[in-house]
Amino acid sequence: MIRHKNIVRRFTLGGLISISEVLKITATAEEMGARFLQLGSRQDILFSIKDFKDVNGNIVTLKHIQTSKPRQGESHNIQSSFITHSIIESTTEWLTEDVYRSVLTSFPLHPSVKINVTDPKQTLVPLFAGHLNFVASEIPNYWFFFIRKMNEYDALWSCPNLIHSHQLSKITKYIESNELIESVTDWDSEWEHISKSLGLRQQYDATQFEYHNKPFSCYEGFHKVDSNNYWLGLYWRDNKISISFLKALCALCLNNQIDELRISPWKSLIINGISEVHLKIWDKLLGKFGINIRHSALELNWHLPVMDESALALKNYIVRCLHKQDISTHGLSFSIKSNERFTFTPVVIERTFTNSNWEHDSYNILYAHNYDPSTLTYHPFVKEVSKEVIPPLLSEISENYYLQLEGQESAGTDKYKTVYQCTNCFEYYQEHQLQVESMLLMSFQELPKEFCCTNCGAGKKSFIEMIEEVK
Repeated sequence: MIRHKNIVRRFTLGGLISISEVLKITATAEEMGARFLQLGSRQDILFSIKDFKDVNGNIVTLKHIQTSKPRQGESHNIQSSFITHSIIESTTEWLTEDVYRSVLTSFPLHPSVKINVTDPKQTLVPLFAGHLNFVASEIPNYWFFFIRKMNEYDALWSCPNLIHSHQLSKITKYIESNELIESVTDWDSEWEHISKSLGLRQQYDATQFEYHNKPFSCYEGFHKVDSNNYWLGLYWRDNKISISFLKALCALCLNNQIDELRISPWKSLIINGISEVHLKIWDKLLGKFGINIRHSALELNWHLPVMDESALALKNYIVRCLHKQDISTHGLSFSIKSNERFTFTPVVIERTFTNSNWEHDSYNILYAHNYDPSTLTYHPFVKEVSKEVIPPLLSEISENYYLQLEGQESAGTDKYKTVYQCTNCFEYYQEHQLQVESMLLMSFQELPKEFCCTNCGAGKKSFIEMIEEVK
């Protein structure tokens, strides 16, 4: 755990943390005056404390949950796609739970550089949101390696060799201890020096890395894993999770033999391994604490600076305006940034820092090349506009995005299909599926208002739109 001023941060193992550790954190946070916890974009846990002057009591409590005195400078949690393992169908086969744990535990604690360990086949965790980015290849236990310099957010150096799992931590420690991220300008030459110094085995050359931009993954609500199990995604609009709810959540997890929670970069919780027979119990828990699991895409697809109330207020204002316009932004995600930091969304709203008050500030709006943030290339859409014109401008960007998708679809075969899922029983209605009663092929929109789920009888309004990859 890292302490900085009145903020306490608890790192996780690439987004995973045991229930027992969560209970320790909630107990400590309560003792130190906190009423809620927050989630960080690098899959860590944060809470603020009222009074840090009570040294004796606080230090004893923090040691109880493995407090570490922070090194000089900033430390970062390792971001990983470990959280997607066993809940997303399309993943790299050799990247098992054991491989994830072995790789993540090999890295130094509290690294001063941002490290990302990801599976390129998932879309929930960004690939290049770190200084050191390891992306799984098709060859078992070998990784692509990409480096972003400390202050060059659109520059990505690609290692000419694939890196073996056992070498990731060795390379990381060398780069970190020699402070190379801040100093190196020629990584081709530096890599030759690193390889010789560490005696690295270079069995495979890195082929051209191919990444296919896919629709943004839905991370909220109940999702079927197999015939008997589900995973649940939880999101909070203000990123404030009450400690009382977390305690009840952990108790239910333990009763259901669920021993860990997962944290996404979108500041959401994921609980995997919920048995179908226990769904009603989970529904009761959510109802008791008023937890909404049906937020719109307009609410969910945002990335904000942690503990930034001004950015949250701006996001809420934009969302309210877009809701009134009844605008669809499906497939797009947005971020608000107030200083130089890595971004991983197709659309970025950037504060220009002309005033200290966000209410009277101006903003730039940027969009990623081909709306694909993995390109790291962003184009200006508009510059120095007031917040009042941001919502209509985002509507225009959304229209441009869909026009581009239409062009891509006309140029080749469709790789994705639209499906509709009943939020009551999770049964799917696929576009153009056969309707027994009418013997007609019809889209979901063409179904009459009286249409009911063929499995549970829920009304048409109980269905939500989703995008799935064509197998």
